[in-house]
Amino acid sequence: MSCCFKGIFWKKQSSRPNTHTKPEGLDGPYGTMLRQLKHKDAPQYAKDILRIVYVAFRPLTIQELPYLVEDRHLRQIKDLSHLETMFEEAGSFLTVDNDRITFVHPSARDLISKWGSHEYFAVLPSNIGEVHWEIFARSISNMSDLKKDIYGVVNPYTKKSDLKCPTPDPLAPLAYSCVHWADHLSLSACLDGARAQKMVCRFLSDYFLLWVEALGWLGELSAGIKQLDKLKSWVFGNFASNDLRIWIDKARRLLIKSRPGLEYAPLTVYTSALASPSSSSLIKNWDEADAPASATNTSKINQDWNALAITLEIPGPHVMEVIWNGNQRLSSIYLSTEGTKITSWDVDTGSGLHDLVMHGFSTHGRPIVSSKNGQKSACLAEHCIYVWDATTGDAKKFEFTSEDKTVHDPEISLSNTGQLLVAASRNYSVMMIWDTTNSGQDEYQADWRCTFPRSPPRTRVTFLTETVFASTSDNTIFIEDVNEGHKRMICLEDTILSIICSKDG
Repeated sequence: MSCCFKGIFWKKQSSRPNTHTKPEGLDGPYGTMLRQLKHKDAPQYAKDILRIVYVAFRPLTIQELPYLVEDRHLRQIKDLSHLETMFEEAGSFLTVDNDRITFVHPSARDLISKWGSHEYFAVLPSNIGEVHWEIFARSISNMSDLKKDIYGVVNPYTKKSDLKCPTPDPLAPLAYSCVHWADHLSLSACLDGARAQKMVCRFLSDYFLLWVEALGWLGELSAGIKQLDKLKSWVFGNFASNDLRIWIDKARRLLIKSRPGLEYAPLTVYTSALASPSSSSLIKNWDEADAPASATNTSKINQDWNALAITLEIPGPHVMEVIWNGNQRLSSIYLSTEGTKITSWDVDTGSGLHDLVMHGFSTHGRPIVSSKNGQKSACLAEHCIYVWDATTGDAKKFEFTSEDKTVHDPEISLSNTGQLLVAASRNYSVMMIWDTTNSGQDEYQADWRCTFPRSPPRTRVTFLTETVFASTSDNTIFIEDVNEGHKRMICLEDTILSIICSKDG
């Protein structure tokens, strides 16, 4: 708590302005600190810092924040320790941890959210989109500082991993602006669409390749693709010119096609641009002088190349299954030299998000199932059931046993959201269900177990809804509810070979 209070910036004790009535119910230390912002000795930048930190998509660094506030004099302060003190003194709501500026506690942010736009304090505007516009406009201005070969490596084929970053890092103050400028534009309260469109066109025309180079060094090329997607959505919503729409499509294609090489050597962006379609482009013409001397016979890409084509490079010799996860993601399951590998992909950018390697064994030839929403997949390997979460990349292992005997190759199914996993033995009259979201000591223990010694084993099983599932035994279909138990039994004349259900269960 000492960190919280050390930054009461104002030295003089004078009465508060009486311009508005103090809201009721705002007592305690946070209330005191918020009221300090009304003090006549409060620094002008205090409110600006608070609103920027409040709206930012991630904690800002000490180097980034001075470039996003209105007071440009803060940029001239080179002593980071002095900046750190100033930021902590901005109403004492903020603290600096590992050079990143955050609220001292979630409750401090909650207080700003609740009272910040009150006319008595006016920390936040009534329309939060105004702050997004401020950050967008300042980000566009910041990125005018980008330069070709910003690190001075000269050799265009210098690997990102070999970069010896200078001190100070010229990209450190610009990193947030490069990665989130279009995010803020899309949420901004833009009252002058023509002005915003002009700012975007000028930035893309003059600084696009410099921006892509910077993204390469920052390791944020995938984020750059997403910024162009956000920009495209904003353009359609604001009836921008068709030329700008065409330019964004070409820029996105260049970024997607060139991303693998740019992640390796960011300076090759200028050579890549020479090979891209350039007619009717809004981009400033980069001629052969912009390419390295070693780049010769640069061929142009066909004007009709597919704007939607993305190649996912999977190193394994055999892809066993591809599963659509929803939210523009899919998972691939394939054999690698290490074992069975599952990778989650972002289909917007072609980037691999998460990997899971199951060492020393293979799922080849064994069933792989997924939840209807695509978020989780389950597979059998070495007498265990593995459940993979495509969102987080985490996996859990469940063992299926009956009377201390390991059950080989059970029938498995996941519920619609993937929360529940059911397994039915083909050899023993037993069925088990786990809640895959459980954590703690009993997270791998079965939550539901059913034995039916006088009945044949269940040979097929599938979830119909989140809690209701169907299983088969010879010529009988059993409908059961995890919460209520047995619901219905359907007998047919012939042996049931398979069972499927409609999308609505």
